[in-house]
Amino acid sequence: MASIMINPVKTGEGRIFINPYNYGGASKFNFHNFMKIEGLDRTLGDIEPIYLPDPNRYDEFITNGYIKGSDSRWSSSLSSKLPIDTQSVLETMANTGCEFTLQVHYGRCTKPDSFQDFESAIILKGVKLTSYGLSPLTALNPGERALVDETASITASEMYRVFSQKFITMTPQTSGRVLRIAPIDSKDCDNVCGRFKDGSKIWIALVDATENSFAITKDGGSNWEQVATGGIVHADPTWDSLLLVSSGRVYWSSSAVGPSTKIYSADLNEILADDYAPTITEVLTAGLFDPKGIVATDSYVYVVGQDETGFDGEVYRINKTSQTTELIYTNSMGITAVSNLNDDVSLIGTREGELYLSDISGLYYFIGAIDGDDSEIYSLHMFDERRWVASNQNGIYVTDDRGTSWSKTLSMSSINSTSDIFKMSWYDNLVGYVQIGNLIFRSIDAGSSWKKIYTGVSVDEAQSIVVNPNNPNLFFSVANIDSNTSYVVKGYV
Repeated sequence: MASIMINPVKTGEGRIFINPYNYGGASKFNFHNFMKIEGLDRTLGDIEPIYLPDPNRYDEFITNGYIKGSDSRWSSSLSSKLPIDTQSVLETMANTGCEFTLQVHYGRCTKPDSFQDFESAIILKGVKLTSYGLSPLTALNPGERALVDETASITASEMYRVFSQKFITMTPQTSGRVLRIAPIDSKDCDNVCGRFKDGSKIWIALVDATENSFAITKDGGSNWEQVATGGIVHADPTWDSLLLVSSGRVYWSSSAVGPSTKIYSADLNEILADDYAPTITEVLTAGLFDPKGIVATDSYVYVVGQDETGFDGEVYRINKTSQTTELIYTNSMGITAVSNLNDDVSLIGTREGELYLSDISGLYYFIGAIDGDDSEIYSLHMFDERRWVASNQNGIYVTDDRGTSWSKTLSMSSINSTSDIFKMSWYDNLVGYVQIGNLIFRSIDAGSSWKKIYTGVSVDEAQSIVVNPNNPNLFFSVANIDSNTSYVVKGYV
């Protein structure tokens, strides 16, 4: 069995934050203690070859594939001093036996309870205690506070690290504005991506140009190649556009004179192949349709939008297998945002700030409005069945009770921004990014708190921000400087 060891970024003690409700739930991360964490260890499953008889050589065998054994959970141990008159959260978790989420933060000259200020953070999800101990009183010198030794052994289902990021501002070599940008996961492009070992290097952008094209980078944004899509041209650059990569296909929108919108799809391998024009499939033609949001589940792609006046909202569902589209819901108000938990559960937001949730039968029913606000919902994200995050022109809001009540966690009134449109992207149910004009914020606690990590040049409007699905420290964002010019920001470590 193979074993790997990851040492903490800094030796010695780190600041421990614990959320007893695991991935977010109804509780925030609370500062627990200064604790020492040992190296994180995980045993990787053996890889066994599968042998078959060689059809061309007698008594010889060829390798037909491999079987990989299961990986173990991450394991480590914690130790610290605890005031004798303090009940430990870890002690409570040991008594309940429940899983929780734990973060270890490192950074110089940082307040103990300052959650968002760190140089690096280790995030452990699905943490279980395998042992826990409180020692007798430690021998003390006169005048010292009474302390006990606290120790714990832990395992975790997931581990990753978040760092202080660097930023590059770039202008892709394209013949038009960059409208949207999306990462390409190497598992979606078969052998084509095999030439680019690091999946974080391949990104695709939708460009507002005369040939309605893609811009593709295969080196992390240093160089971009423009490829014609074969679709109609964006006749009105002020209209919204859509771009999504899912299950080996690219989905995008194009608005024509009229106005009307077409939604296309194409095989990702054909788009990435050198000197190969993709075969596009027109999956939707919708007259008087301003596309506002697109998401994917295992089986479907959902597209939402409204007419040019902001009314007559529609939800379309594209079958990934057949590439056929059906209209599944209409609303008299314009539909401006969508998020899906799975194939059955979908959440949509409207121009008037209302929320509608679909049940397992596919019917949408009214949930309510965000904090009684009637402002257009720009972005939505569902962490689970109860915790959601949404944005409008007034800020970012979080609910832990399916929309019954909302807490504003990032206020527009506290931001000196050149725009009021919040765009969100989430790595998982803890780490996410928000772009508002020339500003970018990051959360590592499911939207409960935010830290400004980037201030750029003055822009007219945020277009999109997307975090890499395999790296919480890597993202691209797109913004308009004016109606003719855009720029791209890359965040990385």
